[in-house]
Amino acid sequence: MRKSGLRLEQEILRALADGEASLRELETRLGTNHNTVRAHCSVLEFFGLIGLTRHARSDANGRPFTTAQLTPLGRKVVHERDLLRLVK
Repeated sequence: MRKSGLRLEQEILRALADGEASLRELETRLGTNHNTVRAHCSVLEFFGLIGLTRHARSDANGRPFTTAQLTPLGRKVVHERDLLRLVK
C-alpha cells in the first residue's frame, strides 16, 4: 500500500528523533525511493523542521551525500506529538 505524503513526513520526523541520518538510511528505513525521501525532506526543511547538510564525499565510497537532522522546532513537534499519543 502506498503511503501518503503526510505519513512519510511524520515517519521521517520520528526516524530523526533518534539522531542524524543520511537520506539513504531514511530511504531504507521508510521503504521508499531516494527521490521521494529527498522531496519530503525538502518540504520539511522549508518549514524549518529539519536541517539538511550536504557533504562533499563519503569516506566509504567517495560520493557526495546528504544528512538530515531535526531542528529545535522539529524536536518540539515530535515531542508534542508523542505526548498527545500518550494522552489518547
